[in-house]
Amino acid sequence: MINSIQYLRGIAAILVVYYHSTIKAVQNNIPDASIYYIGESGVDLFFIISGFIICFVTDNKDFNTLKFLKSRVLRIIPLYWFFTIIALFAYLIVPSMVNSSGGETLILESFFCSQLKVSI
Repeated sequence: MINSIQYLRGIAAILVVYYHSTIKAVQNNIPDASIYYIGESGVDLFFIISGFIICFVTDNKDFNTLKFLKSRVLRIIPLYWFFTIIALFAYLIVPSMVNSSGGETLILESFFCSQLKVSI
């Protein structure tokens, strides 16, 4: 049963990527791209399924909130920092690739998820 739900979560993740692609297409004036906003429902679906899976996996187990949070941080942060470093190198090599549609590039804020407004 859990595998079929994981497949649905994968489809939801693909819808999210698709939605973000359509946003970029609209920003780049690609005709008729705005009609494909169906992907935004993938965000809601992904969060609902993820919440269910967390409850399903932790049901009837010795649950320790601190241990759970520690395992999440150790699982997510290293991979997040790895891709943030790749994005930093891309920014340093070809700055026009990052935030080409506008906005600030806040490197320290991205690494530490803080409210610091230190931009380069």
